[in-house]
Amino acid sequence: MDNLVQEGTIVTVVDPQSLSSAATAEWISMKNYDRVDFILNVGAVTTGGNVKVREATNVSGSSAATLNFDHYWKCTATTDVFTKTSADSSSSANCITVGNSSDNKCWYVSIPASKLSDGFDCVTITMPSAFASAMTSCIAVCHKARYKSSAPPTALTD
Repeated sequence: MDNLVQEGTIVTVVDPQSLSSAATAEWISMKNYDRVDFILNVGAVTTGGNVKVREATNVSGSSAATLNFDHYWKCTATTDVFTKTSADSSSSANCITVGNSSDNKCWYVSIPASKLSDGFDCVTITMPSAFASAMTSCIAVCHKARYKSSAPPTALTD
């Protein structure tokens, strides 16, 4: 069995930083991958907010629209146990709700390419302005490259 970097790719889509405003992660092209997993880390949260998944027709974010998903997993910084959680549907779209008591947690959401709408093949996540003072980072792990090679295709270009 090959390892992850031979079968897919890992992309830092939000560098570790204290965000100064709402942020959109890098757009990931799913043209060459079957699934992308976003792993979001958030430090001390002073004000919570909703993290949403968005889809687009290219990596420039054209025709961007919110993409609903069913569930995600969350983990506290003091354990390695992830809990499957239903996506919060109380806002205009399904989202990950990060509350004021969500300090130092990790969230994981998996989006299969088959979940994207017709004509859409790019995906990202957005963080709310409420995270402005929280140290935040996110990586994307793209799985099952459709054209396996010694150097899997980039996920940052169309």
